[in-house]
Amino acid sequence: MKKPVYFNCWAVALFLFTFCGYLLPGYAEPVRNGNEMALSYATNNAPGKIAFGKSVTGMLYTFRYLKVTEIKLNAPREGAATLIAVEPSSSLTIKMIITAALFLEIAGNLQPGECVAVKGRVKSLGTEEKNLLVLDPAVINHKDREGPKLTKELLREVDTNAY
Repeated sequence: MKKPVYFNCWAVALFLFTFCGYLLPGYAEPVRNGNEMALSYATNNAPGKIAFGKSVTGMLYTFRYLKVTEIKLNAPREGAATLIAVEPSSSLTIKMIITAALFLEIAGNLQPGECVAVKGRVKSLGTEEKNLLVLDPAVINHKDREGPKLTKELLREVDTNAY
């Protein structure tokens, strides 16, 4: 007689967890286009750049077509890598600090002059140096081409591991 009571309690608990899961949906932060943000920053005047830099600090952005100019291993701290790249539409210098092991391996295989697609959180924009954007932490999505394709771009052309 005790077994049906336990079964009913578990069934009610499972139902409540499922029901609450539908009532409280998860929140995912939007990922914004970093190339457009960099172009907006570059075309602003000096007071507008200061206000714009404060408004984007802490937000997540995705960048494509970043041409790597410099790679520093074990900088700014041990076990991290710093990539310095140029965003093509605005000529903004982007400093990316990478700490995850998988992405450090990708950064170790890069050569100056190659292009990458990166996702990262804006730490500062124009505060350390004029026209310098710092992404910390940053994630390398994949090696990329130098500019957008003139026709429709397929995901398999960008990332060969995609289905």
